[in-house]
Amino acid sequence: MNFTVYQRTTADHRVELIYVSQALGGPNGSWMTVYRSLSGGEHRIKSIPMMPTKDEAQAYLDAYAKKKKGWGIAQMYSREGHRPMTWEEASRR
Repeated sequence: MNFTVYQRTTADHRVELIYVSQALGGPNGSWMTVYRSLSGGEHRIKSIPMMPTKDEAQAYLDAYAKKKKGWGIAQMYSREGHRPMTWEEASRR
């Protein structure tokens, strides 16, 4: 399964990102949906339940993003702007 990051632009032109991330607890920990704050921190979206696997969490997030208005697949580009950036590259910013 592919893992997708979703974004929306708020009324004040900020871009919000939501994606799945592993909760504390090591490799056997649960997966949650989080949003990235302006300072770069991750915050859990508590209205979306935690899931035991990354695939289940992503499937729930996909359904959530389709149901809610304004969410689309994030377009993240490298610093050079020539190619789409992988999620690993984006998360290291």
